[in-house]
Amino acid sequence: MTPTDTTYFDEFCKAGKFRIAKKGECLYNLDFASDYVYCLEDGLCALLSITKSGEEKIYHYFAAGSIINFTPAYLTLPPDANTSAFYMYAKTDCRLYEIPYSNFYQLLSDNPTLNRYIMSLFANYFSDVLNHFHFMQESSTPSRLCKTLLDFSRPSHGRNIVDKHFNYVELAKYLGVHTVTVSRIMRSLKQEGAIEKDGHSIIIRDRSLLEDYIHEKKMLTY
Repeated sequence: MTPTDTTYFDEFCKAGKFRIAKKGECLYNLDFASDYVYCLEDGLCALLSITKSGEEKIYHYFAAGSIINFTPAYLTLPPDANTSAFYMYAKTDCRLYEIPYSNFYQLLSDNPTLNRYIMSLFANYFSDVLNHFHFMQESSTPSRLCKTLLDFSRPSHGRNIVDKHFNYVELAKYLGVHTVTVSRIMRSLKQEGAIEKDGHSIIIRDRSLLEDYIHEKKMLTY
């Protein structure tokens, strides 16, 4: 987060109540109707839908520092709406602050700067989802996987480590491919020296090589 993001995030946290959401907890669907905005201090959440066959289709991940679930506060749903196509789930144990919508409305009413900030977050989230699906349509699977690895890697003790939640199964869900495909691409990336495994962690070894695969300056055989 930028210093500005941190300042605004802290302001929203002050208006909320701290709690821990357990991995797998549903934070939003229309039936659940949580009526809370969440400030995610630590952990990972996902906006997703469930297919008819029961599989997850993931649209966007939210990492620590995100303010989430404010979009439903602005939605006007038809009276006969009784199901939700989308869900917000905690993909890990999450430390968060929850703000009732009534308090959220009041906070934005009292502070136009925070209101503008929320609107900018909404625009950025919307743009991120559009970019993700554009990239999904236009790019090869190795290119998409390499971008995902870089997007969710963070510096730690002198190394860039991919969030431990992103195992092969989770990567396959996000990319909409089979886990065998992910496994084969990851094996090729290790052989090329782009990544390495340390236990269950994925380590980025050669960022520039991954970027070459992303932009398809080089083609990966898998």
